[in-house]
Amino acid sequence: MESISLKAISYKLKNGQGFTLIETLVAIFVLMIAIVTPMSIASKSLSSANYAKDQVTAFYLAQEGIELVRSIRDNYALSGEFEWNDLDISSELSACYSSNGCMIDPTSLTVTQCSSGCTSLSIDSHGVYMYSESSDFTPFIRTIRIEEVGNVSGGNEIKVSSTVQWNDLIPPFTITNNLFDWQ
Repeated sequence: MESISLKAISYKLKNGQGFTLIETLVAIFVLMIAIVTPMSIASKSLSSANYAKDQVTAFYLAQEGIELVRSIRDNYALSGEFEWNDLDISSELSACYSSNGCMIDPTSLTVTQCSSGCTSLSIDSHGVYMYSESSDFTPFIRTIRIEEVGNVSGGNEIKVSSTVQWNDLIPPFTITNNLFDWQ
């Protein structure tokens, strides 16, 4: 019998010289997801933080509007110039009784009626919000309205509303407070 020798043939796989096109595309896709997701979250976080900052500023500006009316009321009452029930017709605050409302500058306590809408508040280099052409304008618009409670002239209670608008897409922020004759 004849002997048959079997020779084993081995095939060596060649070392790959690089990634294939599909491997490269998958790697780029995974890398993009790893980068874009945290950037998207950071962007939304910054947007939310800016909105919260504007909301807090609007709240304080609205509260300041109420305090400005209270200050003018108290100044008139303490000076003895007007009685409580004369505030709506004899004082500077009469401009605030209109349906358009008024603006009160916190630095000078000057009251201006908003005939066709109130103007934007500006901010000076010290961070004080006011109505001034020489300062940087802000998106905040404050409107103050006063009405007599019960629509009875000469009553001992008024309703003061301070509304701050800063973005057309967001509803305005309003604070309402009733002030009484404390004399």
